[in-house]
Amino acid sequence: SLTWIDDNFFGDLSRARLELRRDNFIERCAQANAQIGSFSDISEQLVYVGMEFNLAEKKWRIKTSWTEKLLSFISSLSISNDSFCAPTQVLWILLGSFLWFLRCSCRPLALLDPLISQAIDIAPRLIDGSISWSDVISFWPSTISCCLSLISMVEENSWRFVPHSPPLVSPSLFLFSDASLTGGAVVCGDKVIWSTTWDFETAHTDILYLETLAWAAGVRLLPTLGILSAVTVTDNEALYFSLLKTRSKNPKVGSVIA
Repeated sequence: SLTWIDDNFFGDLSRARLELRRDNFIERCAQANAQIGSFSDISEQLVYVGMEFNLAEKKWRIKTSWTEKLLSFISSLSISNDSFCAPTQVLWILLGSFLWFLRCSCRPLALLDPLISQAIDIAPRLIDGSISWSDVISFWPSTISCCLSLISMVEENSWRFVPHSPPLVSPSLFLFSDASLTGGAVVCGDKVIWSTTWDFETAHTDILYLETLAWAAGVRLLPTLGILSAVTVTDNEALYFSLLKTRSKNPKVGSVIA
């Protein structure tokens, strides 16, 4: 059988260490009778999986050739503030393109809400065959506004910077918080320092608020453990961005993290 492995990336803190790792990789490939295609030069700037990286300045952005291609397609659509009609397929193309852009540039996916809402509204009719991909639809005003905002973001394609991480005295100083509709818990090091249960009616299905409550409970317990600071680890993207900005459009969440 044949296995094709593409786009391997090697990183390290120094050129010497990286060269050693590359030599080790080549040796292991030879032992496994694996054929190697080509290597790029060792560099602090590279284009990889559709993104441009500047490792020296710890920043990245979407590859400009990709944004230019998307903007060329969008310019052919003539989207305006007043109204916009296009084949159903265009909605999904824009949704998929913007989704990839936001995900790769670590921006909140909530920016896609209007696009997703209209796609959800149309999806049942696509499934039952009452409309087709080629049928022309009218974009909702909120969807048009969302597209124009995202187009501006793609046009700017600003560099994204790696957030500063405070130095850690110990690996145990990680605060893991998580929540669901049935309860929440916080782990610090190898200990569960807080946990609770709640019911569906009380929670009002506001997952972001529940995640924020769990995080806040853990943070407020840290001083009792003799810990002055810790790095928060969460799988909730909205909470991550709210903590970075120290604010939230959700008033309940904003009141907790303020």
